[in-house]
Amino acid sequence: MIRLLKWSLSIALFGLALHWLDWAALSRSMRLLTPGLLAAGLLLCLLNYALMALRWTIMINPLVPRPLLEHVAIYLYANLLNTLTPANLGGDAYRVVALKSERGTMAPVIALLQERVFGLLGYLGLYLLCLGWVACFAGLPSGVSGMFTTVALGAGLAFCGVPLLPVILRVLRPRLGVVENRFPRLALFLDAGLRMDLRVAAKALLLSLCATSVWITALWVVARNMGMPLSWPQLGVIGVLVELIRVVPTTVQGIGVREGATAFFAAALGATYEQGFLLGTLCYLLNSVAMLLTGGLGALLRTGCCTAKTPEP
Repeated sequence: MIRLLKWSLSIALFGLALHWLDWAALSRSMRLLTPGLLAAGLLLCLLNYALMALRWTIMINPLVPRPLLEHVAIYLYANLLNTLTPANLGGDAYRVVALKSERGTMAPVIALLQERVFGLLGYLGLYLLCLGWVACFAGLPSGVSGMFTTVALGAGLAFCGVPLLPVILRVLRPRLGVVENRFPRLALFLDAGLRMDLRVAAKALLLSLCATSVWITALWVVARNMGMPLSWPQLGVIGVLVELIRVVPTTVQGIGVREGATAFFAAALGATYEQGFLLGTLCYLLNSVAMLLTGGLGALLRTGCCTAKTPEP
């Protein structure tokens, strides 16, 4: 029932946007698109997934040692499952089961949570850099400056607060004895989750920033092709905000919300609603194609890894 409601909301939002937009302006923007630059956008989306697969491998291998190719195969195949399930739950569940060891599922669950944290830090860090550039060199529109600033304050607090979380918990540890006694597995989980090698953390954060930058570059390539008067940092602000908004599970994969939000923020920064809507639609379509392609590659690699493990009779 919830799935049906989400699909209904996605279709309704997408349909309303198409009803309100100027079709002549949409047609003019579409005529500017070239296959070569769309192919470049797709390649950037593929590179984005390659960087995220590398980040996952770096984070999971200290917890669950496996060959590099096997970790990559599991990650990419999980992306294929994510296209079929809400909020990436299918892919996450697959990774937990595929990487279950004799110690149980704690290690992959910890790696998944760490991946989410570093993915969020990558978004927030790039948002702060891009918003700073826009504020200094382009100026913030009065209509959305309050929203942009509020998000920046939250991003700054999160970006600084997450690295301090282990220190805060160690200080509070003596006062949490009752909780640890009642929930020993929770205490063990927190200990394992917060105990992370600094070199691994630095690599994970760097790859998160790189992956987010590649995604913004894909937006920039398509936007330039349509003649949108937006700079790379402005598109960085838009791209991160849309990604944060579509995390809220109100529609299927954010369909309807992501296109409408891209149109709104693009118009606020100097483009047209039609250009923003088309940008969001095309880039997330390219991203979906990249997800299917990498998922298919992951399925092939996974089959090869399983075949290699099967002993000959």
